[in-house]
Amino acid sequence: MKRLVMSIRTKLIVAFMIFSIIPMAFVALHLFREATSRIQSTTIGHLEELAKLKTDEITRYFDQVKTDLVTAQDFVVLRSNIPILLSLKNRPDDPRYQAAKKMLDFQIIKYANDHHINDIDILSPGGKVIYSKDGDDTEHIERETHSVAALLQEGKKGTYFTDVFRKVEHGAPMDFMLASAPLYDMKGEFIGVIVFELNLNPFFTHIQSTTGLGGSGETLLVKRVGDSVRYLNPMRHKLDPSNGPVKMGDRRAIPAQLAASGQTGAGITHDYRERQVVAAWRTIPDVAWGIVVKTDTVEAFAPVIGLRDDLLAAGALAFTLGMLFSLWLAHSMTQPIRALQKAAEELGHGNLEYQVPVESNDEIGQLSRTFNRMVINLQEITASRDQVRHLANHDALTGLPNRLLLEDRLQQALVEGRREDEIVAVMFLDLDGFKGVNDTYGHEAGDVLLKQVAIRLLHCVRERDTVARLGGDEFVIVFINVKGVSNVEMIARKIVRSFERSFNISGFTLNVSTSIGVSLYPQHGASSEELMQLADEAMYQAKRSGKNRFCIAEPGQMEAVPDAEVAETAAVVS
Repeated sequence: MKRLVMSIRTKLIVAFMIFSIIPMAFVALHLFREATSRIQSTTIGHLEELAKLKTDEITRYFDQVKTDLVTAQDFVVLRSNIPILLSLKNRPDDPRYQAAKKMLDFQIIKYANDHHINDIDILSPGGKVIYSKDGDDTEHIERETHSVAALLQEGKKGTYFTDVFRKVEHGAPMDFMLASAPLYDMKGEFIGVIVFELNLNPFFTHIQSTTGLGGSGETLLVKRVGDSVRYLNPMRHKLDPSNGPVKMGDRRAIPAQLAASGQTGAGITHDYRERQVVAAWRTIPDVAWGIVVKTDTVEAFAPVIGLRDDLLAAGALAFTLGMLFSLWLAHSMTQPIRALQKAAEELGHGNLEYQVPVESNDEIGQLSRTFNRMVINLQEITASRDQVRHLANHDALTGLPNRLLLEDRLQQALVEGRREDEIVAVMFLDLDGFKGVNDTYGHEAGDVLLKQVAIRLLHCVRERDTVARLGGDEFVIVFINVKGVSNVEMIARKIVRSFERSFNISGFTLNVSTSIGVSLYPQHGASSEELMQLADEAMYQAKRSGKNRFCIAEPGQMEAVPDAEVAETAAVVS
């Protein structure tokens, strides 16, 4: 048998292929897999963070709607005037009916405009629309095919949200939702439900922003309806109608099915187009929605595909340059990837200031720049979230804590007062003559006056005390670590005297005084509701006693505030 004879040249070529090209191929394959894995991990982490941030924003939005409903439920104007509309529903020309409706219009229209509510309706216990902000269109709830029975029955139990629906508004189709909550009169009797119509278009536009999602990414809001998945917001890509609706158990739209069924997760899967995507999905329990944040894998892994091509080219060059070149290539490729890994770890630990060093213009350099832009986007989203949180807890005009933050501070003060056995004081302030300022000089002058009042009040109290604005010309101050009643009286006199100095508003000198009601823990009550109510009643006692003074609450001896006076005051505050 003839032996196979190989030339030295052939042996060198074979040896080089065995000891250089094959190892280089393995090295290139390893680098490609490592880069793919890390980019996948980074992309999934980014999508999970976006899904969480957007879920938090949606939750805050509906929490704010609930807060707005609770605020509206407590309006004295509604509680005192809706019974009048009910009793005179067959006599709309009656002067009492017209007066009640006028007061409701004044309160509700301003509240709807201030809180960006498209429409506000009141349903009677029998399911009839007895009041609508848009008074010329009281049957639109039925025309929009929403169950009045559901709005009434579910709204009677508590806050209730309908499904999203679409209708034409201002000549364009828009997405809306209805929210309802119970209403009670001044005696606590059920008198109907209040219904908010919410325009979701601005909200959807913000939520489905494609910032950080590239050219193919999108955010989807979904809901399970029976055995199908319904998409609530507009899609970035068209849904093929020939495929029919997405059913639970389909091989397409996997993230939407998981989110709609209440699951949370992330990974590589297929979307409603049956395209492979990197996605993160979460559930939103308050409204039984799901959210999906996704981007096409083709786009997500585009830098890795470019990296693969470079590795193949490097393998061809390694045929002539040898092992040294392959080692250099391995080093040059792993260093920037490790930098990306470190950046991803820093981001995972919450460090949004870390930036990936960019030392090249190749695919890894582009990936590093993309990562840095992603971090900047996350910084902006985080800053926006903090700003929204601040606006939710502070009065937009004066910058003072609003009712929501006031209630939290008062609860904390009462907890500390019980623990330290200390007095907590609540002052309820109402400006004397504020309505005249608005009527004479305009609302802009009134706003400037309220800002100056806020500054003057802050100068009268300690830094640890809380000065809050409830709305209109009503302010509340919470004092902690109070030494005694005499100390509270001294501060109240100080505040009353501070109003002896005139206010300079746009060149006009205005003289405004204040009436103050004071309640104390534990002398007058143990709960925030008792203290606020007694302070409010004491303030009215101060007004009846001549205004420009303060009055200490006396439980059991306070005279009830006449209904007419309450209604008038509520109208002015609005």
